[in-house]
Amino acid sequence: MKFQNSTSLVITLLIVLVISGITIYFYNNALNELSAESCMHENGDCPHKKVVETQNMVILLLLFLNIVIVFGAIYLIFSKKEEALPLTERKIITNFDLEKIKDQNEKIVLGLVQNSDGSIFQSEIVKKTGFTKVKVSRILDRLEQRGLIERKRRGMTNLVVLK
Repeated sequence: MKFQNSTSLVITLLIVLVISGITIYFYNNALNELSAESCMHENGDCPHKKVVETQNMVILLLLFLNIVIVFGAIYLIFSKKEEALPLTERKIITNFDLEKIKDQNEKIVLGLVQNSDGSIFQSEIVKKTGFTKVKVSRILDRLEQRGLIERKRRGMTNLVVLK
């Protein structure tokens, strides 16, 4: 879901940049034509020639920045991002004898703790599993009673640490 939102944001950015790039290009052409038509000097030495040259450089810089951002956005769209597997499909690698743990929910929670380098906030477990706070508390109670994890109070939440 998060990846889809960022992709739509990048696509929107691309559309805005392409439209602004086209607008800048046509605006520059119109100004160049206007300055060419308004020059009445026979020798071609117009007093506003420096202004037009500066304007052209600024416009080229803006177009260049637009192009760089467009290619960056295209890269972000097509770069491969690792999508997270659903919790039930993740490979749980622990130092525990998982055969002794029969409850699938306990395995999921232990996997989360270990995949978070051995410590994770209890509130994060609730968010990542979608379990209720009560369910997570009960699972952690059972794991703590067996000596597999330890909960350390941190402000308004607990830090769950592998033992």
